Amino acid sequence: MRFLLGVMEAGFLPGVAVYLTNIEVGFFSAAPPPLGVLGTFLISRSSDRTGDRKKHLAFVYGMSAIAIAASAYAPSPVIAYLLLCATGLFIYAGNPLF
Repeated sequence: MRFLLGVMEAGFLPGVAVYLTNIEVGFFSAAPPPLGVLGTFLISRSSDRTGDRKKHLAFVYGMSAIAIAASAYAPSPVIAYLLLCATGLFIYAGNPLF
């Protein structure tokens, strides 16, 4: 899944990078992993409290699939970027549930 996220960011950001400096691209690329840390804490805490890891895993990977698909059809780059950040949040949050 991390490979998919890396390919997703690599495919999206170079098209936007025409208008941004290298530092701005770096800041935009750095946003999904900290969101993933937040999602990891929240989803792991919830799954530990309820004891139902399968439903939590299905939820986070289902939401990541919806977010990445929606980012392909987003009407603006800002919405696409926010959806890609949500994808990073959900993909990273699902890894500790295995």
